[in-house]
Amino acid sequence: MPRPPSSKSFRVFKLSSPNGKREWKIEGRPTGKRERYYFVTEKEAKNAARNLNDQIAAFGTKTSLTDSQRVMAAECLEMLPMLKASTRRCTSTGIIWTGKPAPSL
Repeated sequence: MPRPPSSKSFRVFKLSSPNGKREWKIEGRPTGKRERYYFVTEKEAKNAARNLNDQIAAFGTKTSLTDSQRVMAAECLEMLPMLKASTRRCTSTGIIWTGKPAPSL
C-alpha cells in the first residue's frame, strides 16, 4: 500500500521516548526522503524548523546550496539589472569566454 503524500516542510514533535536528553524532533521530507533532527528544547526545534522551512520556501528543494553559494548567487542577481542581462545570458556568455562547452541541461 503506498504511503500517503506528505508535506515537504518540517514539523515539530515531542518524543514519547526521549533520545537521551533530546526530547524534541523535527521531521520533514523536503526531497522525498525523510529527514529527522533532534533537539533538547522545544524552542531550538521550532527555530530549526522555521529556518529549514524558510530555506525551502526561498530556494526550493531541487538544489542544495552552501551558505557561501547562496551569498554569491544573491550578489550575482543584484548585478543583473546593471548589466541589463538575464541569468541565462550571463551564464552562456561566461561559458563562451572560458572556452568550455556548455553542459547539457
